[in-house]
Amino acid sequence: MKLLKVFMVCIIFFIALSGCSESDDQSSSDNQQDILISVKNISIIRDRDRTLDWSHENELIAFSLLGDDGYYDVATMKEDGSDLICLTCDNPNLPNKHISNPAWHPSGEYIVMQVEKLDHFGSSVYSTPGIGFNCDLWLMSNDGHDYYQLTNLITKLNYFDTNKTTGVLHPHFSHDGNKLLWGQLKEPISGRAGGGDWELKMADFIVEEDSIYLENIETFTPGDQTYWYESHGFSINDEMIIFSGSLLPSQDDSGMDIYTFNYLSGELVQLTNTFQVWDEHAHYSPDGSKIVWISSVNDFDPSDWRGTMKTEYFIMDSNSANKTQLTFFNTPDHPHHSIFNGARVICADSAWNAEGNKIMASIAVDDQPYIIEIVLNLIE
Repeated sequence: MKLLKVFMVCIIFFIALSGCSESDDQSSSDNQQDILISVKNISIIRDRDRTLDWSHENELIAFSLLGDDGYYDVATMKEDGSDLICLTCDNPNLPNKHISNPAWHPSGEYIVMQVEKLDHFGSSVYSTPGIGFNCDLWLMSNDGHDYYQLTNLITKLNYFDTNKTTGVLHPHFSHDGNKLLWGQLKEPISGRAGGGDWELKMADFIVEEDSIYLENIETFTPGDQTYWYESHGFSINDEMIIFSGSLLPSQDDSGMDIYTFNYLSGELVQLTNTFQVWDEHAHYSPDGSKIVWISSVNDFDPSDWRGTMKTEYFIMDSNSANKTQLTFFNTPDHPHHSIFNGARVICADSAWNAEGNKIMASIAVDDQPYIIEIVLNLIE
């Protein structure tokens, strides 16, 4: 437990992988002149848990629940935090180490998650929700009764093992439920904000009467610089994936931008253009017209991202127009600043409700994880 606490700061920074705000791209008055969305209310739902997804079918939140043993499990709750059920706690079908980053199948029948292997080389600290080393993809039924292992990656087992450490991060289903997207670690590299070399993976999701599995796995590494990718999901028509990465020549890991990639045509579109700003965790609104993402603020320094990281939620049109800042936790004298008494806030992953007027969000406040709900003002 003491070791886990010591490494907590590192874990939280990896959750927040993203950035963007005070660059010219995000602060342009021309970009913001037509914005009709603002924050109406912010509520604290949980004060110790992380990474989440919102099922539009059954209106439940799946999230990473931090246990007293220092490991994460996957639990569900209602929007207000009530009716909490831990689906993976002490489950004999699972390794019972870190189990996290849940994402709903659009049917509401299944939850995909990243699950730490029982045996591997290195600390479990690097298998937490925002890092994913030594993890595989697993699937479970929405009641936690049935389980299916979707990947079984070869990873380093001990110091003398010549295999490289592998892992998975942030799986997401397509809107039609037929494909699964995730980030996959090729090789850990010390000192990088993303922890190593990554690639994007996509596969067909197959459900049969007595089996569920992945097939036709594809690998994508778009861009000029191909070592850091984090998957965020699919466009509404499922023809594009949205992700963050440092794809420009000599761009630092911590200066990542948001992109879409049409995996049918190969077209790559850059949605943020902020070479030294941390942009991440981009998610389409339910109607596909908007994208919420996080971005670094307040004199962020890519070379000292651990020391200078502060992020906020931003919103833009799906074509990257009309970028504007939604939250101001790190802005003195703003009402949002007082919610956490001026503490340092790192906004991270989020999920929309079905109506598109609320966002459930995962943040870190002075290194402590919180789950909050953001209610939006939508002006027609």
